[in-house]
Amino acid sequence: MIDDSVRYDRNIMLFGADGQNRIKATRIGIAGLGGLGCHLALHLAYLGVSRYVLVDGDKASSHSLNRLITAHPDDVGQYKTDLAERLIKAINPATEVINVPHHLPHPDAIQALSEVDLILGGLDNDAPRLHLTDLASQHRIVYIDAATDTHADEGSLEYGGRVNTAGIGPGCLFCLGHLDQRQIRQATMTDEERAADAVIYGVPAHALDETGPSVVTINGVVASLAATEAMVHLTGLRTPKQQLTYRADQGGVRINLDKPTLPTCPYCTRWGTDSR
Repeated sequence: MIDDSVRYDRNIMLFGADGQNRIKATRIGIAGLGGLGCHLALHLAYLGVSRYVLVDGDKASSHSLNRLITAHPDDVGQYKTDLAERLIKAINPATEVINVPHHLPHPDAIQALSEVDLILGGLDNDAPRLHLTDLASQHRIVYIDAATDTHADEGSLEYGGRVNTAGIGPGCLFCLGHLDQRQIRQATMTDEERAADAVIYGVPAHALDETGPSVVTINGVVASLAATEAMVHLTGLRTPKQQLTYRADQGGVRINLDKPTLPTCPYCTRWGTDSR
């Protein structure tokens, strides 16, 4: 067994032995172990996190092999949480992993995440993001959310992502306006209701469950930014930024200074950060 002071010597040069010990002692929940979450697991394992809750009900598929760094071709059909646990324990066999192969808001996922010290989200849908916002604010757990995005704006292609940190100051996914309310509403609909909604809004029914492009390099950058915000939070190097925006099409990262759009946010109020 390699001594931690030797293994993490280069980490300790940056944030000290106390910072490394805080990283080791923190139980971190990762919700979503796909294109973003698999990178989060990798970075956190190398940082020295030793206690995890992994939540995801999806299994690896052939079309996810372009970005799922935890998976080999023979792993198609295996739970993403199992693959992430395998990677984490390959990096450090002494880690403690609670593996929850269910989607939010499954009771097992809610219970396990309510007992962590920090939550990182690597989700691709706003309905579970709202569940995480509700859960984290209820238990006053800092929640760092990573997301990628690709869209065309007046003929130009924009692609990149963002990292939001909630629970350390005013502003969360809800009051900053980052949650798609229609997407959240669709998550609670039956197939018949989705089809009717598609007719009303002019969206093809077959497109409602589709996701956008996902590329390993962009996922890696966004996840690395999120893991770094977790690192500075845990070690005390600095206060995490409320939002970082990565514009891969422009080749830059900027600090987003947007203010909450609501006069009072129910989630930030529970966190105790709803000051204007």
